[in-house]
Amino acid sequence: MIDNFFNLSHFDRSLTPGMAVLANWHQDGFRYTAEAKIIKLRRASVEVKLVSVGGVNGDYLVGKTLELPRFSDQTRWSSRNCIQPADEKSSQLLARSL
Repeated sequence: MIDNFFNLSHFDRSLTPGMAVLANWHQDGFRYTAEAKIIKLRRASVEVKLVSVGGVNGDYLVGKTLELPRFSDQTRWSSRNCIQPADEKSSQLLARSL
């Protein structure tokens, strides 16, 4: 289990603006996932811009910006409210650890 936290922490430290990620967030009882690019990094959060439509009905359109917590913000971060690596192999590894 410590290795999983290490991997999450390492991913958080490796974030850079322009990096492709998967954005996970929840709103009004629904969970959403969409591909996104990092716009701005803050100490406790990441601002991302969606590059794919989020939600079954297209509730969140391409170009919408979201602010999500970084792993270092343990009061707001969760597997439903975070960013993950965009490549498939990393996403599967991270999903198993959550």
